[in-house]
Amino acid sequence: SSGATFKMLLIPRNIPDEQIFLVEQSVKDSELKVYDKYRDRIISFYKTLYLGKIVDDYKISYRKKRSSSKNFKVTRIASYKPEKANDFYGEIFEVKNKSKDIQLIEAKDFYQSGVRAVKLNSHILKPKETTKMYIISIKN
Repeated sequence: SSGATFKMLLIPRNIPDEQIFLVEQSVKDSELKVYDKYRDRIISFYKTLYLGKIVDDYKISYRKKRSSSKNFKVTRIASYKPEKANDFYGEIFEVKNKSKDIQLIEAKDFYQSGVRAVKLNSHILKPKETTKMYIISIKN
């Protein structure tokens, strides 16, 4: 009820209704310092990652790290590591559909402890198509 706007991808399926809950902050995060205009900081940091900008107080690494699943090849192409604890940590990935079918990528599949935002340039990939993914997290 804070007036935020969220983008959703809805895919019609023959399944029972589901409820979606948007949670502002988890119990594990209660010790975390929440800054004024928190969402604005996340959006600003995402734009930094998207544009590939150099940022003061961050170490940027371009070492590739790969992982795979049945349908996707995921390659980390850059990481932004903060010099200060409790600041945002950013990663840029390339996700490739390695199957012969159109695949749907769900951001929720990449959420884990500490993740604050996952942004995909495309949620639907044709065979052999790639997209960029940006993950912003907090690492203590």
